[in-house]
Amino acid sequence: MSFASSIFSHQLVARERNFPATFAHVCEKPYGKLFYDADNPYSYDSNHGILLKLDTDLETALDDLIMFYRLRNLVPRIYPSYQEREKEILSPVLKQRGFETKTLDAQIYIRTNPSVISTKTRLQVKRIKAMDAQIREIIRTDDGGDWNLKIMECLLRLDSYHLLVGYDKGEPVCLATLTFMDNLSRLDDVVTELGNRAKGYGRALIKAVLDYHDQVAPGNHLYLWSSSPTAIKIYREAGFEVFDKLEPWEAWLDF
Repeated sequence: MSFASSIFSHQLVARERNFPATFAHVCEKPYGKLFYDADNPYSYDSNHGILLKLDTDLETALDDLIMFYRLRNLVPRIYPSYQEREKEILSPVLKQRGFETKTLDAQIYIRTNPSVISTKTRLQVKRIKAMDAQIREIIRTDDGGDWNLKIMECLLRLDSYHLLVGYDKGEPVCLATLTFMDNLSRLDDVVTELGNRAKGYGRALIKAVLDYHDQVAPGNHLYLWSSSPTAIKIYREAGFEVFDKLEPWEAWLDF
């Protein structure tokens, strides 16, 4: 199938719009959805809204969104819902309400080709269902805080979420996650321990993750977000190609 097809694009957009509901609360509004988690205030993914009705009264919708987040002592933030001309339509009212807007560098990559990854690095990769202190530290060091760790610990309760950890001589050195839904799989949180980078673990991990994915969900389409040139080089070796149909951005209103 063509990954530019309207059916695939629709499935991917629906998946990305609703993904935060797996780890945050969601408030349904006539104009869209508001995701929130007051216990994890520094997580942008946990605390943002999407506007699904661009033909509504956008000024009133934004005022309601602002009040919703400020009442919870959270930064009002908006993510795209990936509709045609969305940013063009929203920009004037966002500017009027004092929002700052930023286009993000990350792009979606879809696995479309066979992997040509070659590695001699030895790595044992296995799924774990509970984190220990070493794994938490790998995540915390990469993230610079606890917000992503809190999300991952929440997601670990789901059968559809697989945390894969790479071990060398019994010690965890890298990890990645796979989330399965319908015919799509999302690869996230690809991290190598800071002191073990540039040793081939990342490439070995991706090779193992692909093998694992093909055993668990061989019919699913695998995708990921990335902005790292080093990581993207490995992903391309793994058979991923850029999917340029979605433009990521965010807008926020400081207190």
